[in-house]
Amino acid sequence: MVKASARELIQKVIHLFHYGINVWYDCFRIIRYSSVWRGMNDFRRQEAWIRADIHKLEKALSLKSPRPGFGGYIFSRLADNVDRLSMTGKKLDEVDMLWLSDVFHKYVEFQSSHGCGLDRLPTGIIESFLGSGFCSEPSSAPASPEEKYDHAVEFDFRKFAWSRHSIRDFSAQLVERDLLFKAVDMARKTPSVCNRQTTRVHVFDDPVQAGEVLKYQGGNRGFGDAVPAVAIITSDISQFFSPDERNQMWIDGGLFSMSFVYALHSLGLGSCCLNWSVSSKTDRAFRKTGFIPAEESVIMMVAIGHVRKGSRVASSRRLPVDRIATFHSSETPAARSQG
Repeated sequence: MVKASARELIQKVIHLFHYGINVWYDCFRIIRYSSVWRGMNDFRRQEAWIRADIHKLEKALSLKSPRPGFGGYIFSRLADNVDRLSMTGKKLDEVDMLWLSDVFHKYVEFQSSHGCGLDRLPTGIIESFLGSGFCSEPSSAPASPEEKYDHAVEFDFRKFAWSRHSIRDFSAQLVERDLLFKAVDMARKTPSVCNRQTTRVHVFDDPVQAGEVLKYQGGNRGFGDAVPAVAIITSDISQFFSPDERNQMWIDGGLFSMSFVYALHSLGLGSCCLNWSVSSKTDRAFRKTGFIPAEESVIMMVAIGHVRKGSRVASSRRLPVDRIATFHSSETPAARSQG
């Protein structure tokens, strides 16, 4: 008979082996589908760089005191990518074009008003922007934060957040597609790295198809066969072009998922977050269904439906704040309270 300690050691070796397989699978997908190895003329790489550089310029412009002459290198790279894009015959979508137009005109206006920056850019760079058709007309400037905050915060968010529970008992009522559309619309305001907005949502509002999707997720046993709709939250790996961003898809996708779940709650829909902590074997099997593009990684699934009257929820007690938050300060608590 094998000793218990030996069995434990064998089990650890097996787990380590499977861990290695899954890590290499994830690594392979990032290398294959991200923009790290894509050519400079690849559309997805250009699109990602353009969005990142637009956001870098507008972030600087939003500072209290932007430095005159800033961003010449970024502005030049942005112009180069716009040129490459125009030469391939492909175009940014209308939203990106308007965004680029806004930032272009604000950047030029700022640098011109300070008498610096533009004369040091490569010859013809501004003309290339104007000639591309991307920056012909700026749209209206966004409202200042104060104008937006005054009315938007006039509700009890704590009450709203604590009123949400994970629902595992849905009614048989179909989920209205317009509600799902509204939830995605609200969630798209979620912050993302360089405003690249890499998160995608695949919605299955047919209960039969939703059941097929849930067969690949192990956390819905006991209620998955009665889920009216499922959303698969994914992240487009091709929009990342730096090895340093290897974890960014999970951050952006996780943020979006929480916004989406809160949006569903605000619309009176119940939801249950379903993790995608699956083996590489399961992930490959799911991809064979063709439900999602190869370059997208699954972040999580969300079961969605109307809450059945009389349904119950888990209490899911939360840790107290002092177990979660650590406040770092040079002041003592007594000094802070006196201040």
